[in-house]
Amino acid sequence: MITSIQRGLREDGYEVSISQLCRWFDVPRRTVYYRPTKSAPKLRSEVVGPIKEMIEKEPSFGYRTVANLLSMNKNTVQRVFQLKGWQVKRRPIGHRPRIEALPSVAQRPNERWATDLCRVWGGRDGWLTLALVMDCHTRRYWVGISGGFTQVRVQEMSVHKSEQIVVGVDVGGPRKGFHAVALRDGSYLSRSASKDAGWIVNWCRDIGAQAVGIDAPCRWSTDGRARPAERQLMRKKIWCFSTPTRAIAYTHPRKHYSWMLAGEELFKHLESDYVLFDGSRPQNDHRICFETFPQAVACALAGEIVLASQKGTVRRRLLVAAGVDVEQLKNIDWVDAALCAFAAHRLLAGSVTSFGECDTGLIVVPA
Repeated sequence: MITSIQRGLREDGYEVSISQLCRWFDVPRRTVYYRPTKSAPKLRSEVVGPIKEMIEKEPSFGYRTVANLLSMNKNTVQRVFQLKGWQVKRRPIGHRPRIEALPSVAQRPNERWATDLCRVWGGRDGWLTLALVMDCHTRRYWVGISGGFTQVRVQEMSVHKSEQIVVGVDVGGPRKGFHAVALRDGSYLSRSASKDAGWIVNWCRDIGAQAVGIDAPCRWSTDGRARPAERQLMRKKIWCFSTPTRAIAYTHPRKHYSWMLAGEELFKHLESDYVLFDGSRPQNDHRICFETFPQAVACALAGEIVLASQKGTVRRRLLVAAGVDVEQLKNIDWVDAALCAFAAHRLLAGSVTSFGECDTGLIVVPA
């Protein structure tokens, strides 16, 4: 304060010494000239060493836990934590992001589980604890009961019903890749996307898909003209791509048929586990794959020819009418994959129509 007053007087043209100002304000000069000096804190190695060794072994321990285990004063340990920067950051208050209201859907078995506990009155055995565990993908349940005065134990049991899981795959070029949607008993189950055909096949195998419908040719044209299945669809006023020979597709300068080549790769990966549909009714113990066409599926569901120019809106509406939840189907690729999966669902039920011949490939649509 004294020095600031002296500086202000000097700016106004008055030169007054510190001694004079101290006499005027009755302040000792040593108070004005005093500069506090504080030495750096000193940490003893015999204290820091055990603390460092413990937190390196257990990084989540706080200073109270460390002080208790080492029989040290907690204030001393806290001070060491502060000076060394070893304090564990406080967790944010509130819900964690993963606790938000998200659908309990898993992409494959044994990936995500849901559980709940409740207490039930067991009569002479008293209160019992009932535990329920569910696989969020297969929806299989395991139930266990324990507790009570007599410590009753019930063996773990699985409660599930026979299910039909099918998959539909929309095939794109190298940049877009594959979009796959799975249905369980005709209802939405899960979805997956990848640019790797092998990955999609492994996903189908992991979820136990019994039938896979693919929006891509299963066979190439033998003469360069549209295949019989495609010509039959066009006679019904359902326009579709004409499949060329493999040589034409492979050598096309603009890679126009790259998505058909991707479909060929997918069918090849499926051959080891899935039999290509030949027009006969599928056996219960056989897993099958087949070619389908989303526009033809949409026309079959609508019972009339629908406009492809409004396919996004029309196909969503048809899926909803068929009982398929479309909330997770954010774009037309997912919608088309769901239509292919619905064709697979109808195939297992034996309610389909096939176009074409086995040699050049069948196109399957719901009857």
